[in-house]
Amino acid sequence: MNLLAALLGIPAGAAVLVLLPFPIAVVGRLNVLCMLATLLTAGAMVPLVLAQGTLEGLHHFLRVDALSCLMVLLVSLTSFLASFYSVGYWESQPREERGSDQKIRGYYALVNLFVMSMLVVCTTDNLGVLWVALEATTLASAFLVGFYNKEASLQAAWRYLIICSLGISFALIGVVLAFASAVSAAGFHEYALNWSYLTSIADQLDPTALKLAFGFAVVGFGTKAGLVPMHGWLPDAHSEAPTPVSALLSGVLLKCALYALIRFAILVNHGIGDNFSGSILMPFGFLSVGIAALYLFGQTQIKRLLGYSSIEHVGVITIGLSFGSPLAVFGALFHMWNHAMTKSLLFFTAGNLYLCHHTLSMQKITGSLRLTTGTGIALLVGGLALSGTPPFSIFISEFSIVSAGIQLGYWVAPLLLIVLLVVIFAGLFSQLSRMAFGLPSEDAQDHEPSASPPISSLTGWALVIPMGFIVLMGWFIPGPLFELFSEGTRIITGDVPVETSIRSWWGNVWQE
Repeated sequence: MNLLAALLGIPAGAAVLVLLPFPIAVVGRLNVLCMLATLLTAGAMVPLVLAQGTLEGLHHFLRVDALSCLMVLLVSLTSFLASFYSVGYWESQPREERGSDQKIRGYYALVNLFVMSMLVVCTTDNLGVLWVALEATTLASAFLVGFYNKEASLQAAWRYLIICSLGISFALIGVVLAFASAVSAAGFHEYALNWSYLTSIADQLDPTALKLAFGFAVVGFGTKAGLVPMHGWLPDAHSEAPTPVSALLSGVLLKCALYALIRFAILVNHGIGDNFSGSILMPFGFLSVGIAALYLFGQTQIKRLLGYSSIEHVGVITIGLSFGSPLAVFGALFHMWNHAMTKSLLFFTAGNLYLCHHTLSMQKITGSLRLTTGTGIALLVGGLALSGTPPFSIFISEFSIVSAGIQLGYWVAPLLLIVLLVVIFAGLFSQLSRMAFGLPSEDAQDHEPSASPPISSLTGWALVIPMGFIVLMGWFIPGPLFELFSEGTRIITGDVPVETSIRSWWGNVWQE
């Protein structure tokens, strides 16, 4: 209980702390410490969850199992990385561009509320509260998307707010249907909206109501996750938000929406069986990967390119979930982690390129390896990883999903996925590699040296941790993290010997 209270209380307290009249440089660093405390709290939960199975608090209002714990750890880590990068990012921008110190305080307060809302999504056992928390993430992050108060950013914020709020209203219908089915089957119960209770009586629920509820949930939560055709808000919001916010949107907000969808899929599959959710999710997954593959070739702005890449990877995760086997689901969960780390690295890199070149136009950014070697290396490594190149971690998780599909006898689906991934590799890596190689463009030094503050070294150090994960986890998953992936897979599939089967399949690749 204490850990759960601390997990939510730290970002809530930080949202107030950053508004106090400390010097703005101190505010950013205090925020980093608060996010580090949140990450350490999430890390302390891991051994307890693995030993006890679940942690509960606030009279069954909060409940964390291995799947929740994995999401909490991912949200906390990505938020810490974004907070660390934020300090150098704002210090490296001229005052007239970043705004007043009070505006920066507001930015940190909104980020903390945004993070707290995502943590509530991952820790609540109540389906209704989860819906409210997801809507709260929209409200907090919409102000962050429009932070620069430019025409394009304000339009992106309004579009994000309207589309996601409209979309998530469909999820509310799904919530009501699930609740009504539970009351009809077992009578009114004070925990009738709790995931744990609903799953325990899933076989008593009306199958037709469950199917309808899941359909509404796919549209509602799928809108927030960026699944095609509900994706219209995503490229604009990712491209117009401040860089650290873009990393949070892509790295973990989309995953929180997928988490809600996964919880609904568990409920439906318990009640109906035969992997009913997979038959609904698979078309959305392939449509997302296919549309993203087409749009990647026409992008000229790097953050917009990364936005469409997020749609692709959400589609890949959805395909893995739709296959439904332990290996496929393990690959999908692993892909969530890998995508969050890779996209954080590339959005931070895009921010550094903007600070150096004063533009996000990919036509005007060349020679990054020569002009800013560290950022250029990060761009190259991140581009290779995001394109699914071995031996980086995204290749491993994509390979897991494709292999699982073949094992299940879905020859057409894995083959189509391979073809689309090859097309995406060509479109994505050709764009990013062009910025890394060659001679620096003439526009790179357009600004006078006195026009901008010197670029903070913190923006470079922020690249180290996500790059380390990308490289390391292409070869090795640390033991506790592997156990979280395995136990999360078991929760979704109901297959008891998940860890043994996956270790057997991979042989000596995964180590204790």
